[in-house]
Amino acid sequence: MKNIVNHLAAAAIAIAIAACSAGDIPGVDPNRPPRPGLFNPLTIFTDASCTALRPDVTREFIETACNEYPYRQIALQMFDGAYPTEFRVAEIEPLPDPAIDAARNKTARYGIMDNPTGISVNSFDTLRLFISGLPAAGAATLRLQTLSRTVTGGYSTLPGETPLANGLNTIVAGLLGDTNQGLAYIRYYYPDENDKPANIKVNIHGGAVNGYYRVDKHAPSDWPRLIAGAVNGYFDIIARHAVITAPTEWFRRHTGTRGKDLADAYDAVVLLEWKFMGLLPPPDGFGGRHRTRAYFHQEVMNPGVAAYATDHRTAYPGEYMAKPDAILGADVWVFGHEHGHINQTRPGLRWAGMVEVTTNIHSMYIRTRARDMIPDSPNTAVNTNLQTVPDGGYANTYERAFNWYFGRERPLATPTPHNRNDNNAHLFHQLVPFWQLYLYLDNVLGKTGTHGAGFYEDIYEHYRSADPTVGSRTDGQHQIYFAELVCRTARVNLADFFRETGFFQPYSSGSFMVSQAMIDAAVNNIKDFPAPTQAMEYITDANAFIFKNKLALQTGSPVAISGGRVVAPPVGWMNAVAFEARESDATGDIRCIFTADNGATPNTFNGNGFVFNTSLHHLYAVAHDGERREVPLTGM
Repeated sequence: MKNIVNHLAAAAIAIAIAACSAGDIPGVDPNRPPRPGLFNPLTIFTDASCTALRPDVTREFIETACNEYPYRQIALQMFDGAYPTEFRVAEIEPLPDPAIDAARNKTARYGIMDNPTGISVNSFDTLRLFISGLPAAGAATLRLQTLSRTVTGGYSTLPGETPLANGLNTIVAGLLGDTNQGLAYIRYYYPDENDKPANIKVNIHGGAVNGYYRVDKHAPSDWPRLIAGAVNGYFDIIARHAVITAPTEWFRRHTGTRGKDLADAYDAVVLLEWKFMGLLPPPDGFGGRHRTRAYFHQEVMNPGVAAYATDHRTAYPGEYMAKPDAILGADVWVFGHEHGHINQTRPGLRWAGMVEVTTNIHSMYIRTRARDMIPDSPNTAVNTNLQTVPDGGYANTYERAFNWYFGRERPLATPTPHNRNDNNAHLFHQLVPFWQLYLYLDNVLGKTGTHGAGFYEDIYEHYRSADPTVGSRTDGQHQIYFAELVCRTARVNLADFFRETGFFQPYSSGSFMVSQAMIDAAVNNIKDFPAPTQAMEYITDANAFIFKNKLALQTGSPVAISGGRVVAPPVGWMNAVAFEARESDATGDIRCIFTADNGATPNTFNGNGFVFNTSLHHLYAVAHDGERREVPLTGM
């Protein structure tokens, strides 16, 4: 049910007093509907928003001027200093429609929940919103949101969004899901970049004050008071670049007194991704950051469902949302991943098969750089998902990826095509070369980008501002274009690396096709750049320092083999970047690849059950410069 009543009748003060004289005040019925046209609020308030009293108004005048509900009650409370203006009264700045920045940055759209009111609404409650300053009716709306299991997706507006007009807007809520509760938000966004309207003033009467925590309005010491006073099952945090909506009890249980720390952690996720993409304002980036906030909310439809991202929001099922140390700590990956989906540059870095791949470049960056934002963060240079998590019988994802591309799991004698259609079974292995580019170009060659954030910032900026043909390329062309763009941006010939990691391998499946002719053209275009002199296809988080410092390989002890299996990992082979089991000699076909730990992440040399052939296989330690040095095997 919706009803908007405009209460700005142009009546004179004398008429208003006569219509609402002292003789008309037998007592105010709060349930009596207002009488349109009989009272001019400007006789008491400074404007139609009723957010402040006229300076010449006295209590006697208020008491005798009108009994119109709710003007009299608001005015008397304001006069006595008892009106809860902290949340019922607000001045709201318009923000550009999220579609504007999304189109410019070629991303999904950021949030539309920038203005929580802090007002809790029950099913069928009546709200009266007093508005002034709107440029036109409908330029702003009231959004009643419930996070409810009875609503598809757990993110809904019931009864919907109601357009607002200057003056009094009377709105009756509908049935607010299974919780019978919702929170009120004001949406005020402008569609024309060059026509920003003025701020509006809002006064909300009705509902109950739930409050919110806003970092640019409240002190850190306000958090305990605000979260303790919440009456709704949900509570909003308004950070500088993010809005977070989660169950009130989660905040009470896990956030403690650290509301500001929690808000700062969400801001750090947003800011780190902007830094990575080059979106920070100059001199730290190219500019162009999103001007509406990212929206993070609880997913309630299915408590066990995985986190997800879609236009305007990302959703999370776990109580980690309320844990300040988890955002950039134990659960940093999920936030980097989901918000990374919002930031994926499309279609330049989001061609077919890459939806769940390139978003994780953001996750990797945030995980390795979180320690810059929080000094005691548990994340370190080698503590990444690719480096430390066993994967399918291999020591880690790097090791399995090496074997998938050019080791024992490749389907043919040539490297595995990077975009091979395998039902998303190798998403993290497809991520590996994207992250290796960051490790090698940034950390080893010093290609740190225009503003020092990393070479990827220049890649993103190219897709944003210097790629007029992006919309006409096929998916296969996007892959080849990216590889060539990396080479042109870094001014390095990486043809061998892209060949080894499958980007420069012919492949066709469905709409995706890379031909040999496409590869040959790209290779020809980058042939004049110098090629690396290092085996960068083996760079990992744990050995990047070896490549950077060009550390010489040290010869160690023989390795014992029993029953075709390595008894114990190689000892003393420091600065090896990998170990290869090859047929016959150092030029023979690779049969299995093992990552070298160099004291970081121990490797059992299981190789997913790889068995040495006692008459055929040899083991080689690989140096950063590609030298292969044979490791003596005993007990074969």
